[in-house]
Amino acid sequence: MQAAADPRLPRYEQIREHLRRRIFAGEWAPGAALPAETELAKEYEVALGTMRKAIELMVDDGLIERLHGKGTFVRGELQQASMFRFFRFRRDADDASPVVPHTVIHALQEATLDDRVAERLSLGRARRGIFILRSRELPEGSGLLERIWLPYPPFRELLKLQPKDMPDLLYPFYRSRCGVVIARASETIRFATLGRDDAALMGMAKGAPVAVIERTAFSLTGEPVEFRITQGDAAKFYYNVEIK
Repeated sequence: MQAAADPRLPRYEQIREHLRRRIFAGEWAPGAALPAETELAKEYEVALGTMRKAIELMVDDGLIERLHGKGTFVRGELQQASMFRFFRFRRDADDASPVVPHTVIHALQEATLDDRVAERLSLGRARRGIFILRSRELPEGSGLLERIWLPYPPFRELLKLQPKDMPDLLYPFYRSRCGVVIARASETIRFATLGRDDAALMGMAKGAPVAVIERTAFSLTGEPVEFRITQGDAAKFYYNVEIK
């Protein structure tokens, strides 16, 4: 098979670009296994070493991943991305079972994105976007308050929905409704105090300490497609990481 790419590029980069196009066209879905490198080398009529270089570049791009003893796979949807992994909500001090919050959508609307959000989403002068304000409520008040910004073109289908139709888990919904797969995300954590309006939405006192998680989520193609700011009660903040 001939890889339709810039002929001035090294052969392995041409193959990398052609394989990327095949993935983006849906030939291999997120989580699907790619053919063995020997099969791909035969298909593209190149040496195995050339194919391995192309695959290694795609691994570095974050588009595919190697699983030892299993093969090479298109990177699947981001897993274990819930903000609740940062917090511990319990019914009371003696009850170890977690509480599952109820989601309330306060806003789902088209918006003009400000400079900071546009920069996070790499939008340049294109400032048309979608804004979601939602709380994850507990019996005693809001567990989390989230502001979410999305670029308009890939997510415009969301504006056809009523707020009550928005699910708790957004990433699977982005995939099924808008065809956008969230493959990875970067997060920063800081602490702040609540302003009056957010305190009212969260059922907390103005000036109460909160943990603030800022997340930029990226699609399979590496484009930033969601910027999210989540606030939660600092007293319930809990973070655990294994370092090797």
